[in-house]
Amino acid sequence: MGEEKVRWYLKLTRPFTTLPAVPGGLILYLAVNDVNMENIVVGLLVGLSLACVQAVGQIVNQVVDIELDRYVKPHRPLPQGKVTVDEALGLAFGLAILGALVAISVSYYYTLAYMVMIFLAVFYSLPPFTPRHRSAWLNHIWVSASRSLVPFLAVMGLEGLTYAVIAFVWAVGWQGSKDVLDADYDRAFGIKTLANVYGVDTLISLAFLSTMAIAFLSILTFKPVFLLSVAYGVHGVWRYMERWRGENVYGWFVFYTGLALIGLLAFMDAKVL
Repeated sequence: MGEEKVRWYLKLTRPFTTLPAVPGGLILYLAVNDVNMENIVVGLLVGLSLACVQAVGQIVNQVVDIELDRYVKPHRPLPQGKVTVDEALGLAFGLAILGALVAISVSYYYTLAYMVMIFLAVFYSLPPFTPRHRSAWLNHIWVSASRSLVPFLAVMGLEGLTYAVIAFVWAVGWQGSKDVLDADYDRAFGIKTLANVYGVDTLISLAFLSTMAIAFLSILTFKPVFLLSVAYGVHGVWRYMERWRGENVYGWFVFYTGLALIGLLAFMDAKVL
């Protein structure tokens, strides 16, 4: 396989949203386990499996949306013909198997959680379970849960329930930003999102309300360290509609980086404070 092909394969996985899962999984795992070399290795394995889940979901979504992407994201590997559909699906299958083997090496509980995460990632885009053509809110909650609540609980167990809820509240407020620039085309292809059903003003209001909800949760649960994410959220609301690297708005960048911040704050709250 040539270097250029590898580069297109890597682009297909969308590294900005995939690779941070590795340190993210490590941080969440160490937040509820002793910090030693054995647990660092296990935490890295957990992070690797989370990255596999994210990559599989991204690839399947691009395969399903190849015609849509010809209009909204023609620079992606599939619309350009740099990667074939069969190659993309083969890569997704290989990553799913790799993630499963890694999960099995971690624990029985984590293996079950991994299967749930893979289901949510794959069937977000594929029938018969995809929520995208049924309800904007169902679509929104599905993605929010699969990128926050479920992985936090998968890695941390019930011990991390408070952190998982805070992450979920953040995701509910911010993940809809990914659909802002695609709203008209999503509507044309029958995909229902908050952006094309309720509008951008609703998304911005939701981001602000979720940020304020985290402030309330921080005080209610005696975890003031999460007020740092509140400050970041206020900053994000102010700049929500600025373009970020052409493909998304700044609110999308704040969603992912804010979720990473919440994971780091969870570690700090559990181990340092």
